[in-house]
Amino acid sequence: MDEITILKQIAEGDPDDKKCMVKLLDHFKHSGPNGQHVCMVFEYLGDNLLTLIKYSDYRGVPLHKVKEICYHVLVGLDYLHRHLSIIYTDLKLENILLMSMIDLLKDPTKSRAPLILPGGKDNDASESGYAKALNGDISRNQKKNIRRKAKCVAQKCVDRDEADADVETSTEVEASPNTRLNVRSVEDQSTSSVNGSKRGNCTTRQKLLASIDLKCKLVDSGNACFYPL
Repeated sequence: MDEITILKQIAEGDPDDKKCMVKLLDHFKHSGPNGQHVCMVFEYLGDNLLTLIKYSDYRGVPLHKVKEICYHVLVGLDYLHRHLSIIYTDLKLENILLMSMIDLLKDPTKSRAPLILPGGKDNDASESGYAKALNGDISRNQKKNIRRKAKCVAQKCVDRDEADADVETSTEVEASPNTRLNVRSVEDQSTSSVNGSKRGNCTTRQKLLASIDLKCKLVDSGNACFYPL
């Protein structure tokens, strides 16, 4: 509740959304089998700065990009400190979020990927399971199983094409009379394709880093903030 109070003050003092602080859109309380939970609804933001560094293969970010990021961070800190008399004490990469995703193909708000997985037995089971979980009709272990099952379904959707390609390759190897030669050939081809994909991924990441919008916002205004005495 302290965080909600701080976030309300942040939003009220920044109606034009120029102070580089995450906006709280709404909050509500949800009663479940484990008690009452305070839920907060925030604006949709992108990746954090730790992910940005991962995209650079941990080689760092160019200085001019660092300056641009620091500008937005300092705008947010100055707003908190000078205008609201709030001290932010948990400045780290995970608490600085970009305004957009680094890879727009992974952004559900900008890509055409469905937010809900296509219908199926697994999905129906997980959806009905989540409904029961919200109503408090199942145990904690069952909730964990539902979440794990949903993640497996999502992973299957993502890796389906790669799995099909692997099956086709293994089938060709088994059907050949000269198995050893073909296996060696497939290994060589797979090694070269992996090396090529690594180079391609590196090039793709560099292009994404060059085109990314570096405007960012500070998040996590709960225990990370306090009012000086």
